[in-house]
Amino acid sequence: MHASRPSALPRRRKIGRPTTYRPAYCQQLVAFIQRGGPMVTRPMVVSDGKESGSHIEDHPLGKLPGRFEAFATQLNITMETMSRWQDAQPAFREAYKKAKQIQLHQLLEGLHAGVYSTAGAIFDLKNNHGYRDRDDSQDPKQLVAFIVMQINALLPNPEERLKFVEQWERQLPPVSDATEKAVLPPA
Repeated sequence: MHASRPSALPRRRKIGRPTTYRPAYCQQLVAFIQRGGPMVTRPMVVSDGKESGSHIEDHPLGKLPGRFEAFATQLNITMETMSRWQDAQPAFREAYKKAKQIQLHQLLEGLHAGVYSTAGAIFDLKNNHGYRDRDDSQDPKQLVAFIVMQINALLPNPEERLKFVEQWERQLPPVSDATEKAVLPPA
């Protein structure tokens, strides 16, 4: 009689290529992003003295933030693979979040230090860190609050403010009672 496994189910064969993920990649990712990207330099004219003239040197401003794409390239994988690792490996997901925070910090520090342009930083913040432009025009209460704040700043005298608002109201189209109650602050 041969022994059989009473409750053993047939083993399933894994489909697809084996993962290239290694637990060490968690620390490597954080360290890679922490090191940052390439150095940003700006040409500067440096004087050699009264008679010697001058020459141009690359003046270092600071480093760019580390990039996840560069880490993926270093491992010879795609960003899609890194995304799958985040889904399947909780430790890698946490390391990615930590690295993302480090990258954001590097970006903001570099922006404030003048390492790169405001437009470039805004582009990066929107595309890689979920930042969006505010659209206050969708919320009438916020728009009215903004207008009131601007009027108060420009016209500190209450009589001037009242005169300005009265003139302004005469130029506005008629407003229904329901809309007026919804958007205007109490008097």
